[in-house]
Amino acid sequence: MIHEISKRISLSLLNRNLIKDELIEVYVYGTELFLSFILTSAVILILGSILNLFVETLIFMVLFIGIRRIVGGFHANSYFRCFISTVASYSVIMILSKYCPFSPVFSLITTIVGSAIIAVWGPVENVHKKISEEKKLKFRKIGIIEYSLAGTVSSILSLFEIHLGDVITYTLMMIIVLMIIPLIGRRIRNV
Repeated sequence: MIHEISKRISLSLLNRNLIKDELIEVYVYGTELFLSFILTSAVILILGSILNLFVETLIFMVLFIGIRRIVGGFHANSYFRCFISTVASYSVIMILSKYCPFSPVFSLITTIVGSAIIAVWGPVENVHKKISEEKKLKFRKIGIIEYSLAGTVSSILSLFEIHLGDVITYTLMMIIVLMIIPLIGRRIRNV
């Protein structure tokens, strides 16, 4: 469905001479990404509003999108699967953060372990998007800094028993899980 809508939008741009014929596939792909992002974000924001978790939802989105953009990891092979896995990740994080709070020590340990994983394996490349060695080093440094800063904030909030610290910790944990999944998959395929 997203592909068909994206194709129609791109063809409309082509018919109006706003894009060149040879770029049609690029525009279709870019439009698919944009529409998928908007749809997923809208559903998550609506869920957050309905559940009265709007601030928690914004924190999830900023961290999940921001850090995953840098450290990479699991990418679904269809927009529908991406939508389902992102909404499922969000739902799991909101449920766990509500019913299973962390101690500041656990938040700190999560930050240290996650930062180490990023330092050793980050960023995780997508098979469709290779990263130069220079960019890998840059993204690794940025990923460690972003992850460590978020983890430090999480630990401080947890120290004062502020619920948002748990949202941050669970989001950081999910980022690492999604980073490790393709690494495990590659190892299994190579055995």
